[in-house]
Amino acid sequence: MVQRMIFGFDGNGIVEFPVEINWDLGFDRAAKLEYINRVCDAAYCRYGLDEVLDVTTANSSIENGRILSPHILKCYGGNMSVDDYFSEHGKNTLSPVMQKVAFAYYYMFSICHNAEAYILFDRYNYFFDVFWKIGCGDTQAYTCALLKKAICENKHKEFFKEFSGIGLIEFKNWFIKNYSMCGVKLKG
Repeated sequence: MVQRMIFGFDGNGIVEFPVEINWDLGFDRAAKLEYINRVCDAAYCRYGLDEVLDVTTANSSIENGRILSPHILKCYGGNMSVDDYFSEHGKNTLSPVMQKVAFAYYYMFSICHNAEAYILFDRYNYFFDVFWKIGCGDTQAYTCALLKKAICENKHKEFFKEFSGIGLIEFKNWFIKNYSMCGVKLKG
């Protein structure tokens, strides 16, 4: 059994739903899709969540959550993925806190400026990363929940209207205040 976390926004704050699934099929494409189905089934059985989306490259289902994978999603509508853009623009030069801030900013900005990704994102309130293990760094699933919060607070318009240093500084302050993944807070 492995534990996976589903992240969402309930109108008040970020919510986390841990589920356990059997991880016993290997790592081929069919196995990954089955693990995704198992997380979705566990989310429904344990919490009544029927609209959860895996946001990784493993998700090649009809819903195609893979377009929200930072390995696939194009940064600012360009030719470079969010993950590649982050690696090239500061991953190794920023402090650990600013790495979290910058990645979240690039990722959220890119969702807001990609119509296909935003339409899919907008349909869901709960997200997971089938590969992410609790306590092993950050996950874009948590970042999706934070974007839901930013939209609910109407902050996304000021943060992501255009890519600018001012938007990033304002976002940094909001992000540090609101970040609390699995009980871990940031200090900026």
